[in-house]
Amino acid sequence: HGMQHAVFSDRVADADRGRHFSRMQPESQRAVFDLSWPQHFFIGHADGVPVLVMGGEKDAFFPPSMIESTARIYGVTPETFPEMGHAMMLEPDWQLAADRIIGWLKGIGL
Repeated sequence: HGMQHAVFSDRVADADRGRHFSRMQPESQRAVFDLSWPQHFFIGHADGVPVLVMGGEKDAFFPPSMIESTARIYGVTPETFPEMGHAMMLEPDWQLAADRIIGWLKGIGL
């Protein structure tokens, strides 16, 4: 159950954690390999490409400090959602993150 607590905040009920977790598959080995290298060497400046950097305050994998440093690389303001874990789309307040993405997309004309 340790991994479930790393993926979800304490606000997600145990039954929901188990239900969601049973549908997940192992992480891509390529993704794990890619994330094991210092990302700032590979992430170029997004010259002319719109970027939105978001994260959950309770994310055990990408804490707010990493969200902030990623946003700095891209020259944007990070958006951290209080009390949310890594699986923001499965958190009780998932609609807040979804609405922010929708608003951002509309703001850039998509």
